[in-house]
Amino acid sequence: RKNLSDVMYKQQNVQILFNHLQDELAEYEKRFKREEKTYEQLLQTRKKDLKDSEATLEQVIKENLWLAQEYQISQNCYLNSKEDLTELYDNRIRMEASVRDYQQLCVLQSRMRRALAAYLSQRGLYGQAGLARIQAASQENAQKILAVQVG
Repeated sequence: RKNLSDVMYKQQNVQILFNHLQDELAEYEKRFKREEKTYEQLLQTRKKDLKDSEATLEQVIKENLWLAQEYQISQNCYLNSKEDLTELYDNRIRMEASVRDYQQLCVLQSRMRRALAAYLSQRGLYGQAGLARIQAASQENAQKILAVQVG
């Protein structure tokens, strides 16, 4: 009987241990399923976030490309405008130099006219003086001729 009671006691202990292990196993399986579900949810959330991030990145890359093209167009426009403005300034400088040259030429021509007028005036006076000398000499010669004829 003692053996039977020992066996029964051991069987009871084994049964209690077995039940306890089954309860723990069930608890672990529940926790595992919860964690697996949480993991799946987190994984799906991360996949969705990754997909959204990739879509956003693609959109940002497209926008960046568009902005780069716009910048390049603006840069070309700026450089063309700068070149046109430089050409305009060069033309203005040449025109101002031409105007200065023309003004200096006008001043020089005016001075040359005055100098020529003064020269011609002096030349005319010199010619008149020469003519007056010749007329005086001619008159003197005419008087000498008259004096020779009369006398």
